[in-house]
Amino acid sequence: MSVKRWLSNWELYRRVVISLSLECVEPLRVGSGRRDVLTSPVDLPIIRLGDVPYIPGSSLKGVLRSTCEMIARTAGLQVCMGVGVATCANRQVGFSERDTLEKEIRRAIEEKRPLEDLYELLDNLCLTCKMFGTQSYSSKIFVSDAMPDGDFSLGVKVGIAIDRRTGTVAPGAFYRVEYVEPGAIFKTQITTENLPNYALGLLCQALKEIDAGNVRIGGFKSRGFGKVRILKESLKIDAYGPTVERTDGKLTLQSLDEHDEKFEYEGDLSGSGAWTFIEGLSDIWWRCVEKLKGGAGGK
Repeated sequence: MSVKRWLSNWELYRRVVISLSLECVEPLRVGSGRRDVLTSPVDLPIIRLGDVPYIPGSSLKGVLRSTCEMIARTAGLQVCMGVGVATCANRQVGFSERDTLEKEIRRAIEEKRPLEDLYELLDNLCLTCKMFGTQSYSSKIFVSDAMPDGDFSLGVKVGIAIDRRTGTVAPGAFYRVEYVEPGAIFKTQITTENLPNYALGLLCQALKEIDAGNVRIGGFKSRGFGKVRILKESLKIDAYGPTVERTDGKLTLQSLDEHDEKFEYEGDLSGSGAWTFIEGLSDIWWRCVEKLKGGAGGK
């Protein structure tokens, strides 16, 4: 397959779905902003859907993206944050400062240039932008809201701020923070489309970092909040599409570009077997890093 074709968003080469549950090891707080209401028992409530606390898919996706960026940079790849001015899409590609990659992509689409020309432009995006999207380029990773699975309890923690000059409590700095108690379980689903095996592996490495407690979710991370673990028994993997083969109990994900590596897995795609699947893809990420440094993925 061409090194460029998987970048398209109008052809489906494969879809890989990871269903998982997150168990709170520490208090979890995904806030809805400050509430200055006299009748409210807390100043900083958690976000709810009706009366039910949840973790927005956008929050989970943000954690996954920032973790993938950290891993990629540690491996020596150049990746951007995907937002703001200093992004791949805002990189100058012409003689004028106005000729950004985003505008050139839009121009190529409007002028209906040959697809190969568009692939060449999209290949200038960094790896995490190719995975999570950026201006004028949609994401290949979709994360559902994480909803509670079973019972949960809410707690309130009192917080204060210290005046750095006096070492005493700062006036008016008393606040009450709401959180979800440890032990609560949240169920979510991550759907990916057309990702090469090394990009899937990078995403899987991010999941391993979250499971290990190296990456926390939500707010108040430096105050003992946000650590979760992935319940291995809840894991389930599904994969299908033209580049997915199933023969004699073996699942094969074909390579999607010149930097990629074919992935073969023989075993269960649920429970601990699904975690072995995730670890196998993570290994492919680390094996393909050096090739990516010398190719498009290193931009």
